[in-house]
Amino acid sequence: MSFVKEWIYRLRHNRGFGVQSPVAFHFVMHVLREYKHPYYCYPALNKMAREAGGYPAAHCRRLFRICNYARPRNIVAFADTGGSALAALSAGYSGVPRCSVGSVGELVKFLDSVDAVGLLHIGRTPHYEQVLHRALANVDNRSVIIVEGIHRDKKIVRWWKSVVAHPRVVISMDIYSAGILFFDTEYKKQHYTFWFK
Repeated sequence: MSFVKEWIYRLRHNRGFGVQSPVAFHFVMHVLREYKHPYYCYPALNKMAREAGGYPAAHCRRLFRICNYARPRNIVAFADTGGSALAALSAGYSGVPRCSVGSVGELVKFLDSVDAVGLLHIGRTPHYEQVLHRALANVDNRSVIIVEGIHRDKKIVRWWKSVVAHPRVVISMDIYSAGILFFDTEYKKQHYTFWFK
């Protein structure tokens, strides 16, 4: 994507324009976007991101805010390079079962031990299709799934489009670096596209 196209895309999609749902608009403006007044744990998250690698500090802070918003019953990170995703998510909401898994078998074991997915973070893995397929069998209205790297190649872009159309997915958000899925059936099915680096 050229610089000009990237700038236009970002201008149109990073401030909540076109978001009709008040809930989705609140999520964009107060969770995905950076707060003017930083959280107490931002310095620790920035340091952790530098040391662990894996994800930039801005993305780790975004993961923290998503978890803080979702207040999940459990947190699981699949293919978490350097452990930065689980650390960021856990900083947002501690005191719940959480783990990092590296294989589909480990994920299945974790999902069998809980009632439903709380917050599942899927890192950059070749097993993204298997992981999401298994996780969708364990979602409920409160579940949130984050999928990293949904634009990294044409195959995953096509797969992501099929995920957005999946009947279990109610609200989907493409923030370019990742995709976010919600399953609350109180809302109408909707897909949003934003640009957040």
